[in-house]
Amino acid sequence: MNILVGVAAIVIGALGFWQRDRISQLNRGWNRRTGKLGEMAAEVGTAKYFGIGAILMILAGAGTIIYSLVTGQTGGSSDRSTALIVIIIAAVGFVVLGTVFAVMLFKRRSKH
Repeated sequence: MNILVGVAAIVIGALGFWQRDRISQLNRGWNRRTGKLGEMAAEVGTAKYFGIGAILMILAGAGTIIYSLVTGQTGGSSDRSTALIVIIIAAVGFVVLGTVFAVMLFKRRSKH
């Protein structure tokens, strides 16, 4: 099952990288309709950042596949400590990404 998830992440990341310019245009068009906050979000949602996100998704998919093949684990763990570690790592990651996004918005807005 993990291998399928990894392959799906690679395919979606590759499609996202291939269409990063189009996604960026759609993002700008949609966000500008939502007012001032949308305009600020549109400034950060450039093709460069969508490309970086797509590459990270491809790497995450490859990492998932490699980990599954090396360890032989299929992702069916019911261990509570493993689940807690995954939740903590995901929460820290979201906080870090949210902080980076907020700082980028603040820096772009303070330049104007």
